[in-house]
Amino acid sequence: MPNKRAPNQKLIAFPVDAEFERSLEKCLHACGITNKSQFIRDAIYEKLSRLGMNVPASLKEPPVRFGHHPQARRRSHASKP
Repeated sequence: MPNKRAPNQKLIAFPVDAEFERSLEKCLHACGITNKSQFIRDAIYEKLSRLGMNVPASLKEPPVRFGHHPQARRRSHASKP
């Protein structure tokens, strides 16, 4: 089933200024980052870690979608050089 979330998966949505979104897209494209959701998860994880929060690294990985089987996950953007 396309676009169906697993029971433990939640969507976090927030508004941003159109210029901010354009700048983000431009920067991600320039850096070769193709997955905006993963980038945002990594950024939140990094910020919380810097604030001293003990967040398991596994939580920054995307949850398994409904109807999909867990596969080997690729490295997050935070581990890019």
